[in-house]
Amino acid sequence: MKKVLISLIVVLLVLTTIFAFACKKDVVAEGEYTIVSPDGAPALALATFIKNSQVSEQLKINANVVSSTLIKSEAVKSDFAIVPANMAAILYNQGEEYKMVGAVTNGNMYFVSNVENNDFQLEDMIGHVLYSIGQGSVPAFIMTTLLKNANIPFVVSETAVEGKVAIHYVADGKTLIPKVKTAQGVVYGNLADPAVTNMVASGAGYRVADIQELWKESTSASIKGFAQAVLIAKKSLCEEKPEVVDAVFNAIKASESYIVENPQEARDLIASVNPATELPAKLSASVVTNCNVHAYRASANIDYIMATLNAAFAINPTSVGGSVPAKDSGFYY
Repeated sequence: MKKVLISLIVVLLVLTTIFAFACKKDVVAEGEYTIVSPDGAPALALATFIKNSQVSEQLKINANVVSSTLIKSEAVKSDFAIVPANMAAILYNQGEEYKMVGAVTNGNMYFVSNVENNDFQLEDMIGHVLYSIGQGSVPAFIMTTLLKNANIPFVVSETAVEGKVAIHYVADGKTLIPKVKTAQGVVYGNLADPAVTNMVASGAGYRVADIQELWKESTSASIKGFAQAVLIAKKSLCEEKPEVVDAVFNAIKASESYIVENPQEARDLIASVNPATELPAKLSASVVTNCNVHAYRASANIDYIMATLNAAFAINPTSVGGSVPAKDSGFYY
């Protein structure tokens, strides 16, 4: 009798385990959630959500695109958000209940110049002014870290300095392009696409180097580029409804080819929720490709993401909220 009872218990345990596993496999992502992105290249990742918010019969994602000045306040009101990598660290260090799900855009920065230079080296900028956008943000941290790693001295200055790169920060691409175009003597710029493509097309300057490639070489990373904008999700969602988080990340990953194949439609979709979008009225596949929208899961690429955060921390610790979240912090989902 004992043997029969034990056998029955074993069978019940096995069946329970199989049933539980089957249920887990069949968990369906469901509900209605919000996601927000700053305008520009990161917003391209939301084009498919704007086109069809109904990801499946059970899952709806309402997407919005806002000015970069509003992204932090809008992010904390949303279930998901695409934010600059350093802002994600700031939110974490400020106690906001979010996890980083993955990198979404991996750099769209290029060095430009008013002279053609097909054999560009970082040393070429010594003794010249380097106009740059993004002061206090990821593009500037990456640029200055490249100079530091190459042992190239630099200083913030509006005029050229002998033996150093003179970095002159400007507000945006609209300010930078005329400065490069009308400069007397050789100057350089640190500028993002799509502005770079517009600059070259208008004859205002030349694209001389791909900063993403330079970063890959400098850090020996396996991925070209750097974690510029990342997807974050509410901690409660990650813990209680991981299937929803996976569905959102996978949808962004799947949209990579769509935005390259349908650049104008993607741009117009973004304009439909943000008429003031800075994306050019005519958007080409080459520009979208240069925007480098590729999704990489955070937990599988922690070193790659931390390289960006460490670069920001080394320049200014407050830019990541005082510290870089540790590998085992639970931040990287």
